[in-house]
Amino acid sequence: MKKTTIPRPAKTSYSVLRQIVQWIPSGLPDRLAKEAGADIRSFSCTSHIVALLYGQLNRAASLNEICDAARLHEAELNRIRGATAPKRNTFSNANRTRDPAIAERLYWQTFEQLQTICPDFTQVKSHEGFIHRIKRDIFAIDSTTLKLSLNCIDWARHRRKKAAAKTHMRINIGNSLPAFAVVEDAAHHDSKRADVLCAGLKDGDVLLADRAYVDLAFLYDLSERGVFFVLREKENMVFTVVKRRLHKDPRILKDETVRMSRKGSAEKYPVPLRRITAIVEVDGRDMEMTFITNNFAWSPRTIAELYRARWAIRPSSRNSSRRSNSLTSLAATKRRSSGRSGRGCSPTCCCDSSNMSRSGP
Repeated sequence: MKKTTIPRPAKTSYSVLRQIVQWIPSGLPDRLAKEAGADIRSFSCTSHIVALLYGQLNRAASLNEICDAARLHEAELNRIRGATAPKRNTFSNANRTRDPAIAERLYWQTFEQLQTICPDFTQVKSHEGFIHRIKRDIFAIDSTTLKLSLNCIDWARHRRKKAAAKTHMRINIGNSLPAFAVVEDAAHHDSKRADVLCAGLKDGDVLLADRAYVDLAFLYDLSERGVFFVLREKENMVFTVVKRRLHKDPRILKDETVRMSRKGSAEKYPVPLRRITAIVEVDGRDMEMTFITNNFAWSPRTIAELYRARWAIRPSSRNSSRRSNSLTSLAATKRRSSGRSGRGCSPTCCCDSSNMSRSGP
C-alpha cells in the first residue's frame, strides 16, 4: 500500500509574505468565512488575511498605507493564492464587520497543520541556564497597552480623547509561545484578569509575574491548586517574619518565612510565604530585588534565576506589541475578544503567534 505524503511548501525564491501564506491550508480562510456567513463576494477572506499579514510584516502605520502598497504590487499580490488589492472602504468594512471567530478557527486549523508537518514546532525545550534542572512547565504572564484611534474604536475609550486596548498574555517559557490571551479595553488593572489567564495552569506548573499581579486571594488560589509562583514583592506589603535562613552565597541577602500581618491580608492568604532578597544582574548591572514564592524547597538562587527567565520573553513581546499596535487600530471590531491562542483571536494578528496545546478553559 502506497503511503500518502504530506505536501510541503517548495523551496523557492518567493517573497517572505508568499512563503508565510503557503503554510495556510489552501482555501481554508474562504471556507471558514462562508461557514460564518461573511460576505466575501467582492473581497475574499484570503485577500483580507494577506493584506493584514502584509501590514504586519511591513509595520504599516495605517489602512491607507496597506491599500496603496498593495495596488503598487498588485501583480505580485495576485500570485499569492489569487489575492486582490483591497480598496479602502472595502478593507475598512471587512475589519469592522467580519466575525473574529473566523480568525480563531483559522488559527487553530493552521496550527494543527503546522503540528502535522513539523512535530517539533510546539515541543517544549529544556530550560536554559541555571534552571535547566526544573522539569516543569514554566509560564509568565504580563500585559501591554496598545494605543488606538478613538474615532473608529469607541469601545476602547481610555481617556476623554484617547482610546487604548490592553492585551493580557500567558506565555510558555519552554517554547516562547503564547498559551492564553485576553484583549479588552485598557480600563482594568492587570490583576483583574490574572485568574482568567491562569485558569488553565495544572498542579506542579510554575508561574512568573511582576508585582502588578500580587493579589493575595489569587495567589492563595494558586497554592491550593498546587501551582508554584514567583513574583516581585509589593513595596506596601506588611508581614511578620516567622523564620530566617542563612546562606553562604553573598548574592542572597535574605531568605525568610513570613506571614501577612494585616487582618484583611491574612484572611486572603492565611498560610506562610517565602520572601527572598537577592542581588540580580539586570542589563549588566547588579540590582537588589525581593521575591515572594510559595515554594520552600528550591534554593534562593533558583528562585532568582526563575524570575530572570521571565525577562527572556520581553524583547520579543515588545516587538510584537509594536507591530500589533497599528494593525489593531485597523480592525475596528466592536467585540472584546479572549481566547487560548496568543493574538489569534482577532483578524488583526491571526498568524502572529502559536499555542502549545488546546487544553485549558
